Amino acid sequence: MTGRPAQTSPAGDQPGPAARVLVGACGAASVVMLPNYLATMRAKLGCHVTVLLTASAARFIPPRTAGLFADEVLDSTDPEVAFRSNHVKVASSHDLILVLPATANLLADVVHGHAPTLLTATILAAHTPVLLVPAMNRVMWSKPAVTRNLAQCRADGLEVIEPEWGEGFEVSSKRMVQNPAMPSFTDIADIIGERLEKARIDQAPTSA
Repeated sequence: MTGRPAQTSPAGDQPGPAARVLVGACGAASVVMLPNYLATMRAKLGCHVTVLLTASAARFIPPRTAGLFADEVLDSTDPEVAFRSNHVKVASSHDLILVLPATANLLADVVHGHAPTLLTATILAAHTPVLLVPAMNRVMWSKPAVTRNLAQCRADGLEVIEPEWGEGFEVSSKRMVQNPAMPSFTDIADIIGERLEKARIDQAPTSA
């Protein structure tokens, strides 16, 4: 049998095609937690997950490792991937795009309409919801340029998931400091589930 696997919607409706989520991963140190996010999303939502690793993300987490927790992996270090996976097709074949983690560089590219990578090109071609989960240290987060880019992302219709502040290990200083961190695995899965359900309701045909 071909096609998407059946999935029961969060509202308890009849089973239908499983939602397709594209998770774009950038090269922040927090990308090492990506498998935990993927596992939680798939367990809670039953969605089909494609991971698009940027070249810098693939230096932190091997594509084969990501593939253990995803249905499909697009590896930007593969010179042929952009030819096999056209960005317009990738964008149109998914119901939602989640960028986790989203670096300051990714935010700047998105704001200015730059598309130097398969991920940024896919975001630019997307007509479905795009959610950004920023990940950077406290100094970068407080910079005016980053603040402006976050505001512009929101103004352009992208959703920015706010970080959670708490004490954590800072790689650069090798000590525990107060830093912005990505929300928990469960919180991200819950947010994705809510956005998918909203999109499903918005797209449902209205009765006469």
